[in-house]
Amino acid sequence: MAAKHDASTIFLLTNTKIYLAMLRLVNEMAAGAPGAPRTYGDARRRLLSVYPTVTEKELAQYDALLRQYFDDAAARADEQAQARRRAAASRKDRDAKAPAPHPKFAARPASTAPLALPVDAPVPVRATRAELAFLRGMLADEAYAFLLPAALRTKLRARLACATDDGTKPANDSATDGTAAANGSAGATAAADVAAFFRTNALHLDDTTKEPLRTRLEQLWTALTHQKKIAYRYRAADGATYHGTAAPVRLQYDCALGSYSLIVWHAPTDGTPPRAVKLTVRRLQHLRVTGEPFDAAALREAFADFLGTHARAARLTLCDLPKKNALVRFFSRFERYDKTAERQPDGTYDVRLTYYDFDEADVLAAILSLGPCLIVQEPDDLRAAVIKRLRTLLTRSDISS
Repeated sequence: MAAKHDASTIFLLTNTKIYLAMLRLVNEMAAGAPGAPRTYGDARRRLLSVYPTVTEKELAQYDALLRQYFDDAAARADEQAQARRRAAASRKDRDAKAPAPHPKFAARPASTAPLALPVDAPVPVRATRAELAFLRGMLADEAYAFLLPAALRTKLRARLACATDDGTKPANDSATDGTAAANGSAGATAAADVAAFFRTNALHLDDTTKEPLRTRLEQLWTALTHQKKIAYRYRAADGATYHGTAAPVRLQYDCALGSYSLIVWHAPTDGTPPRAVKLTVRRLQHLRVTGEPFDAAALREAFADFLGTHARAARLTLCDLPKKNALVRFFSRFERYDKTAERQPDGTYDVRLTYYDFDEADVLAAILSLGPCLIVQEPDDLRAAVIKRLRTLLTRSDISS
């Protein structure tokens, strides 16, 4: 008795070379390989250029294979475009067979506007396993809850709990519960691992799960995303209090210290030049998002000009003293600044550091944290500031003794 084969089996048996070519092409697209087709239409044209004698049946098999790997949106758009072309051809054929109308009732000429083919739309890129693990961990960590509205955060957690490692939804409901439980536990484990790493390897000055810091960060995030100015009262490290209204420019996070800082843009109306000011978020005593908007594009341009004219350069000598771990500590504390370090014959490092005016207080604190391992050579005003701070600390130490 002859064996029975369905259409797909017969296709595989009789067109193995074409099938393998299609499979290799789809895998290249899924992996993002260089030179791989970027759109659904490119993939079809690639196959036709390699195998110009491919039949409609084989092309249908190829389309089915593409739909297994990519969203159906591009495929449906292609099918709709083909349907429109077939309908247009049918109308043209029908019009050709119809008798010519009387000149008085002649049809208007058809539009000559170019047809936009959705077949050339970019193929959506799926999230990788690492990206999915990061998202699950971030959404499970209360320390980053301020980044998203509560409703959106809950929705994303529910969606990710039902997604497999390749970012797709399980094919049947029976697999959903087990996959969701496994993915949920994986996300919780990833979040716990990240939290444990930072507790062990870094300071954690800012606990964003507690008030009022969490509310402050939510307000700042709202001001940045909705482009609204803020009114604030700030207490500096030396005890001085400042207040003002400004446009938020940038929210920064120092991984080494576990600390958030905010850069705001002051544009006085009394003729004083505008300037950027850096604030430590936990030192904000009062914060309010005003209803006054600001022009984000103009602010970015003004801030870029400010950075171009207010950059400062420092030359430091880094001494990697025994048991001080100075090299690792230096690059950890100064990770957000542009710098170069060249090892000298005597074992020290000649460091060239670039920072901005509003960074000076943080740079000074970072230099002092390294003690005798870091010596300021230039500029003179930064060197004088370090010496003054050390003398102040020495005086306080003598008084307390």
